[in-house]
Amino acid sequence: MNQIGKIFHLRSGLEKDYTLRNLEISDVPVILELQDRVMTGGFDPRWFYPFGEQELMELVESDNIAIGVYIEEKLIAFRAGCFSGREFEEIISVLGEKYKERPCFLMNGVFVDKAYRGNHLQRKLSEYCMELCRGKGIQTFFSVVHPHNIPSVQSIKSMGFEERKRQMLFDGNYERFIFVKERN
Repeated sequence: MNQIGKIFHLRSGLEKDYTLRNLEISDVPVILELQDRVMTGGFDPRWFYPFGEQELMELVESDNIAIGVYIEEKLIAFRAGCFSGREFEEIISVLGEKYKERPCFLMNGVFVDKAYRGNHLQRKLSEYCMELCRGKGIQTFFSVVHPHNIPSVQSIKSMGFEERKRQMLFDGNYERFIFVKERN
């Protein structure tokens, strides 16, 4: 299921058509390229927990979610999430037993090209993920955000996520807020 819409290119001020779609194995190199552009674009690298190539390939090939926003042939935004796995289990263990008993989804990666920030792409991608999860009966969502990444913290809170914990995660190397959203 693809979504089509319009967004603004911040430097030119021009409106452009975009396509939001599920990503495939052939998209992995451009996902890594976008990740590199974002991580070297002036942000503190501790804000990001980067994906490796093998990890992305497994994510895209599995039943997890990997979606992207394309303008023409260029990937400008990416969001990933999972229903299980090492990071998922780490979050569950921090949050407690009640989350082991219900289907949940972890939104564990988002990257947006700096030329398209301000278009609420993180929110669009997150909402799209949650809509895909609705068909699987999932009503509980997690997201992890670096405490100093204020735009992402504000974005996730604006969608109704609540901060539950502040924790060192991913082998104790990355400080994160853990946010939870539970739909009725």
